[in-house]
Amino acid sequence: MQNKKENYIVIISTVPFPYGNASDNAIYTFMDGFQEHGCKGEVLCLYPNLPLEIEVPPQGDYLGVKFSYLHGRTHKSKNRIRNKIDYALLPSLLLKSYLKKLGKKYSITALFVTHINEAYFKYTTICHSLGIKTVLVSCEYPEYLIDNSPERKSRFIELSSKTDKYIFETKTLEEYTRNALGKDIDSIVIPATMPFDDILKCTRTETKPYIAYCGSIHSEAKDGLKSIIRAYSSFHNNFPEYDLKFIGRISIDEYYVELRNLVDELGLHSFVSFAGGVDRKEYVQYLTNATLMIVAKPKDSYYGGGLSSKVIEYLFSGNPVLMTDSDDYVNYLTHGENVYFVHDNDPITLSKALCELFESTEKMKAIGDGGKRYAMDHFNYHKTTKGLLEFILY
Repeated sequence: MQNKKENYIVIISTVPFPYGNASDNAIYTFMDGFQEHGCKGEVLCLYPNLPLEIEVPPQGDYLGVKFSYLHGRTHKSKNRIRNKIDYALLPSLLLKSYLKKLGKKYSITALFVTHINEAYFKYTTICHSLGIKTVLVSCEYPEYLIDNSPERKSRFIELSSKTDKYIFETKTLEEYTRNALGKDIDSIVIPATMPFDDILKCTRTETKPYIAYCGSIHSEAKDGLKSIIRAYSSFHNNFPEYDLKFIGRISIDEYYVELRNLVDELGLHSFVSFAGGVDRKEYVQYLTNATLMIVAKPKDSYYGGGLSSKVIEYLFSGNPVLMTDSDDYVNYLTHGENVYFVHDNDPITLSKALCELFESTEKMKAIGDGGKRYAMDHFNYHKTTKGLLEFILY
């Protein structure tokens, strides 16, 4: 009788790894948690799309998580024709060969961290041809349905036909996908997962007090940073001892220029700073040293279906969190107990909330402590990945 093959999870990603963004952090915590609960696996990057300024080997081990780049290199070619081949032709050929070889030893489950599109359909079809189960991780509304025409909806259903299971960050996304597909689906809802052990170990150092936004500098629709700056301008008149710091990679240069111009226009250049992309250790220190964490995603944001994963890091820091009630955190967190919610990201609303919080250090401490306790109980990937692994494999 043939021995049963050992379970093995391959996280197949269109984002580079290791890189340090939200998707990258989710990938790391998933695989670290799976291994912790006894299942082997690896991360497989489909494209050589790591930014040129970052040097990572094409195969390696990142904090105990094995990873490799399908093309054997991490950076895009300078040749346009080669790039087209790298992105349109080679991934399918290389993926089939890679999984076929791996399947001789293991019983594989493919966990996709990618958007649903034509390429995704090709990859899931390859998996099914090899007898590999497919699972999609969904953390935002499907990009494919931004154009919500009947033809697009019909094609979306076809492209999803090779997806066996779904992992959603929120109930909102789960219901949206069910409705879009017009059928029941095999799914589980797991809140965003983030590394946090280093946050718990970090100790506060002496520094001038500040309010912090820690995350990528991307767009007003994603995090409402202009609203934060305008709110801070008013707040600063009453609490001049507090600075405002933005820590994170600049994703959209044009947006960053707009933010800098706004800071200059409001005469805040001595009090508002942008640290840009920093290494993980420095990032965690900024997070730990802050007096309050803030994010101001607008209510009508395309990103409202998922959870702002940065907020989970904020909660683990033990600092109070001020945020708009614009996504599914309203189904987890409680205003005044473990978070401070505001109903919109209007600068006046945000400024009033800031002033109210800073007038009561007791309230701020209670909210910060409550947020950390909640995160330890509900956003702890060491716990949540156990149930997730059982869902994926069985």
